[in-house]
Amino acid sequence: DCKLKGQLEVGDRVTSIDDHVITQTADFGINSDKTRQFKIAVNNSLENVLFREHTDLGERLKASLSGRQISEMQSQIQRLVQAQEDSLSREAALKIQLERAAAKETALGAQLRDAKSRAKELKEENAVLKT
Repeated sequence: DCKLKGQLEVGDRVTSIDDHVITQTADFGINSDKTRQFKIAVNNSLENVLFREHTDLGERLKASLSGRQISEMQSQIQRLVQAQEDSLSREAALKIQLERAAAKETALGAQLRDAKSRAKELKEENAVLKT
């Protein structure tokens, strides 16, 4: 009987056994006939945390909600996820537009400086021609 059963999740990593750092698959076989102490690096990425929370909430709610209520909640979650994805897409599009506008502003600024410089040159040439 394994005491780790139910305590590990996808993405978690065994980092050492009896203070021996795992460097290869064969390390898992060392002292496998004895009781060993495992050190686990838990995957706490936001995606994993949200998945665990979603799963835990689902299990708790199953006992108290009807199938219809659960289905409605799942639909609402899907709509919220879609709204978030749409929002992120709009944000990315706006960032691209902003970058293009900034580049255009820079180019127009350069053209304005060139035009002012050319106007100054023409003014000076005109002054020379008048004399």
